[in-house]
Amino acid sequence: MTPAPPAPAVHQRPGHLGAGGTAALGLLGAVLYGSWPVLQPAVGSDLPVLWSYVSEMAAVNRPHHTLVSALDLGAGVCIVLFTCRLQRLLPGHGTARRVGIAALGVFGAATALNALWPITCAPSLQPECAAGGLALHGPAQDLAATALSVLGVLGVLASMFGLGHSLRATPGWERAARVGSWLLALSVPLTLVVALLGLLESAVGLPQRALILLHAAWIAVLAVTSLRAPCPPARAPDLPDQ
Repeated sequence: MTPAPPAPAVHQRPGHLGAGGTAALGLLGAVLYGSWPVLQPAVGSDLPVLWSYVSEMAAVNRPHHTLVSALDLGAGVCIVLFTCRLQRLLPGHGTARRVGIAALGVFGAATALNALWPITCAPSLQPECAAGGLALHGPAQDLAATALSVLGVLGVLASMFGLGHSLRATPGWERAARVGSWLLALSVPLTLVVALLGLLESAVGLPQRALILLHAAWIAVLAVTSLRAPCPPARAPDLPDQ
């Protein structure tokens, strides 16, 4: 008998639990990462909003640092797990896509590790504290926290660029790509402002808080889109020979 022709590729959407679980991980990560408007009044009301970094709420000499670090750790883990599942949902195999996914994973991992190695003190309350900003001196833990913060920011910016570029013509992901490009256009100059103010030890508080919300918004956009966008085509199993 003549072998049956190969079956065409078909689109298969994962079960509701699978798609919903992916979106839930991303949304939970975004909410936890951008939770400073809730945490600040609750555990950081003594920190000056204009001058303090959000990370000062997790400083090891702060009374509620364990709670804040646990939330940061949860945010990072959720974003890493979301990235792993998002990789299977996104179509294509281009370089920009791979860079964007890898950078998103780096952002999540750096966030989680930063929760495990928080800064040791709050510089906005302790003038002698060398932590925070772009400090290049001080205890090793503070240097590690600074490096992880910079790595996380670079990771999320690279993910906006890579995924924003690679998903522009992908059905169901075009809007997310446009939003990613807009968020990148806002985030890059704001990142430079935060870095400059950090070097000058000036009023870094509001720009840094706005930057965190932009990062959280990007994760949320990807999460919502992952729930609504079509899945990449999956090959149907070949029929047995007749």
